[in-house]
Amino acid sequence: MKLKLAAVALLPMAAVLMLNSSVHAQPPTKSIWDGIYTEEQSTRGQGLYSQECASCHGGELTGGEMAPPLSGGEFMAGWDGLTVGDHVIVITWLHLGRRDILQVHPRDDVRRPLTGVFATRSQDRPNPLGLHPVTIKAIEGTRIRVGPMEAIDGTPVVDIKPVI
Repeated sequence: MKLKLAAVALLPMAAVLMLNSSVHAQPPTKSIWDGIYTEEQSTRGQGLYSQECASCHGGELTGGEMAPPLSGGEFMAGWDGLTVGDHVIVITWLHLGRRDILQVHPRDDVRRPLTGVFATRSQDRPNPLGLHPVTIKAIEGTRIRVGPMEAIDGTPVVDIKPVI
């Protein structure tokens, strides 16, 4: 009887071990923190930056009369006080979301009833800001690595706020 129970208990474990040995880990995906953008994204972002931001922040993100720099050592001074392990909220602009939608099927599941966007985590909303509670994993030069974060590669980061 004990032998039968041991065999029954070990069978699922053997199946998991066999599955693990046949599944190969995929290489890590590149994220927005790796600065990986397609040529189209880069071109689109450059035009939008020139049109909307350059007049204040400068053509090379170096700042101007009306706004601080968005790169370089002066910009990194804004990170003073952040350390690895800190919990922060990354605020993103959900650039692929539709702004003319007020009701959605939660998680895009049509089996679920239409629900007001303010009661969901949908990217479709009048003011498409994303709030991502994350942990700072590393601060490396001009990059802050965070995780876990649910966002599409290329999603613009608007701000970082500490969790108080």
